[in-house]
Amino acid sequence: MSIESNVWQPVPGMSTVEVYAIVTRPSITSSNGYVLRSSYAIVVIDPGASTHQTQLLSELVSADGRSQHMAVIGVGQRQRRDQALIAADAG
Repeated sequence: MSIESNVWQPVPGMSTVEVYAIVTRPSITSSNGYVLRSSYAIVVIDPGASTHQTQLLSELVSADGRSQHMAVIGVGQRQRRDQALIAADAG
């Protein structure tokens, strides 16, 4: 599967799941982030610490309407601030 950045795409083999990739140039504060959504839940993977990326992820989650069934999966210390911001905006 070729993943495009900043567009919802179906996940092959999973008819009700879509992925939204935010592909960035990796840095000390940010990495690629992903949002998976199904008919029931939304999952944010590796939100990074970029203000722009955090804002975009927050907007995606808030606009989605499934935030009551949301999980945030992060890697490392830098995600704690952003997980809290995304969850706060979604709630």
